[in-house]
Amino acid sequence: MRLLTRLLAVLLGLALLVGGLAVAVEIGLTAVAHRPVLLPYRSWLTYGRDHPWRDGVPTLTGLGLLLLGLLLLIVGLRRRAPSRCRALPVSGSR
Repeated sequence: MRLLTRLLAVLLGLALLVGGLAVAVEIGLTAVAHRPVLLPYRSWLTYGRDHPWRDGVPTLTGLGLLLLGLLLLIVGLRRRAPSRCRALPVSGSR
């Protein structure tokens, strides 16, 4: 289970890193080009204005994020057996 926790943490970290870099590059390039370069945020804004929250895509996206968050919480809080290591006998003991 530790492997799953570490794998999920790496995947989440990479997703946040890529998303943050994309936003930073977009901000810098938009300041120069005055138009979207990497992310089509104007079409996303138009879609968000035209569709209510009850529509299928926002609802499914929210449910997917909720399930992912619950999975991370359950995996992170799951009780594990304590790790044990063998004690070697002390040489020269009485």
